[in-house]
Amino acid sequence: MKAVKKISAPRKITVRFFLQKKVQPEASMLGNGKERPAYPLYLYITYNRRNMQFKSNYGMFYTDMKDVEDTDKGLMAFEEKLITKVIRYEISLLRGKDEYDMKGLKDKYEVYATSIHSVLETYLKPKLRSAILKTNNELQHALNLNTDYYHNTVLRLYKAASLVFDNFFKVLDKNLRDEIETYQKLNELLPRITKYDFPTVIDWLDGSYKKELGLFLTKVFKHKPQFISSIHKLIDSAVEAKIKAIEKIEQKYAQAAKKKKETKKRQ
Repeated sequence: MKAVKKISAPRKITVRFFLQKKVQPEASMLGNGKERPAYPLYLYITYNRRNMQFKSNYGMFYTDMKDVEDTDKGLMAFEEKLITKVIRYEISLLRGKDEYDMKGLKDKYEVYATSIHSVLETYLKPKLRSAILKTNNELQHALNLNTDYYHNTVLRLYKAASLVFDNFFKVLDKNLRDEIETYQKLNELLPRITKYDFPTVIDWLDGSYKKELGLFLTKVFKHKPQFISSIHKLIDSAVEAKIKAIEKIEQKYAQAAKKKKETKKRQ
């Protein structure tokens, strides 16, 4: 009788939050007019007897841990969920190779924790800027094309360009126009995101948000599978462009490890 291979249970991931008091604090004004020092929120992560700590991706400065709860309700639960997803996802990519050691997690987390909205903006905006520059119209300089101002969104730039430049749609690539109009429809469809309840890169990569969005779109567009496919394709392209940064991070840490090994060999 063939022995059944025992599947080991996934190791526990622990995430704790604390205020990093080793850095220069900021002044926080209390209701009585007095000031108290405020410190940045940090995460302390433990996995397989390894530890790592780094600054919260979305946290600010706080006077104490109660201040975190009162000011940014839901923040810690949100980031704990993201960190757990990131580590589980990275482990799944190893496919039985070397043990996961969390190298580069701090840098990678910034990529994985980016909102899908931000990823789409980052993906589409440079391409839209290039299209606007092709109009060769002097008024292009009035659109703040070289800034990433929060309110200077893809859809506002697209609307402005459509109104201002007569030749805009002549120089605009059809694929880019389709992508922006798909993005526009997606923005109209989805409800406004509440604080610390928005989809991120890791939610797309692990399939959870892809499934959630797919179910929602299928209910709304039962007979328009092509439109649903276009939305998925757009997000896939934007996420794929974003996670190229992960490869660079891994290369950086691999080179550092190689250099350290060579230095140790020479000693």
